[in-house]
Amino acid sequence: MPGSAANSPRLDPSFIRHPRDLYHQLRAQVPARRVTMWDGQHAWPVTRPAEAKEALSDPRLSMNWHQLRDLLPWSSFGPRWSMVNSYMLQQASPEHARLRELVPAALAVRSVKKIQPDIESIADELLDHIAVAAAAGDIVDLMRSYAIPLPLRVISRLLGVPSGEFEHLRMHIEPLLVSTDAIILAAIEYALSDDPLDELIAQKRAQPQDDLLSELVHATDGGERLSHDELVSAALMLILAGYDTSVHLIHHGVLTLLGNPSQLLKVRADPSLLCLAVEEFLRFENPLNVATTRLTIETACIGGVEIPRGQLVFVSLPCGIGVARWCEIGVGARPKRSGPVRSVVHKCIGVRVARLEGEIAIGRLLERFQRITLADRCVVRSANNVAMPGLITLPVHVSA
Repeated sequence: MPGSAANSPRLDPSFIRHPRDLYHQLRAQVPARRVTMWDGQHAWPVTRPAEAKEALSDPRLSMNWHQLRDLLPWSSFGPRWSMVNSYMLQQASPEHARLRELVPAALAVRSVKKIQPDIESIADELLDHIAVAAAAGDIVDLMRSYAIPLPLRVISRLLGVPSGEFEHLRMHIEPLLVSTDAIILAAIEYALSDDPLDELIAQKRAQPQDDLLSELVHATDGGERLSHDELVSAALMLILAGYDTSVHLIHHGVLTLLGNPSQLLKVRADPSLLCLAVEEFLRFENPLNVATTRLTIETACIGGVEIPRGQLVFVSLPCGIGVARWCEIGVGARPKRSGPVRSVVHKCIGVRVARLEGEIAIGRLLERFQRITLADRCVVRSANNVAMPGLITLPVHVSA
């Protein structure tokens, strides 16, 4: 039986670094099967496209943690629980649709293209620092010096975070970026315990400016439908969506090109191919490993497999990619995303910003440095994040 404890596969942290092997193994057996995570928690991966689509639309699999408090394995939620539960990704329809309608409306006021000069100036500033370190003979960690700070500075500027408060915000956000789904509530509770967004929202309410957060605050004050908790959660969601997706795209894009020298030469020779390369990075190294975690509020049957009430379910998004192969940039047609992958990637708010940041960040890096090689003693390690796995360090040698 797929869900029996006796034959429940036990995952180790290497699953985060190489999820495809397990997904293909489980996909060949059953559409859903209980596994034991490395922390002892049980979960049910759904690994086939048809069943993934079914699971994502099944009302018995809920994202709304408020109605699941008696089912969740966490014992304490803290006083800011309502704010955490207002997080858009934890809402089911029609609440999810209501929040999605208002947040993109604010985004529409300022085209993503309008932030291109900001991305370029931030990238150039960071690359200047990298050039100084490289000239001194230092190994450069592209994660800490480029892939991580660039998106956070961009989204902070988009939201209108004053430069003096940037570091305070970063300290509260970073714990979320290395969280597993098993501790995400604890991480959010910690991050919001002394929330810098409260004070920032108060500033925007008193003195609105030409930024995205002011647009959201104005919508709230103007009788629109965001409560204060929803407003804070929407801002947090925009930070995470605009940060995580971009960080993943930049560092995996660079790492993929370094591992495919012929493709790197092709992009260097014709920078216009970079937009195609970014699409291939998103397809082959999809930033999202699993969709937002669901829990069964009642017994559900997915693909003929019965999943009891109170079980953690995660839908494997790579299951919809099909053949996992790298396609040469600009040669032939790439495999199309199907089912849940296409739906989630196309609807993710962060992807719109990430595409532009990825093109600019990788393009500027290749333009500035003609030689980029992995450091000999480099050990690339994946961060402990089930939903969006990534690198902790990416040490390289660079030279003009």
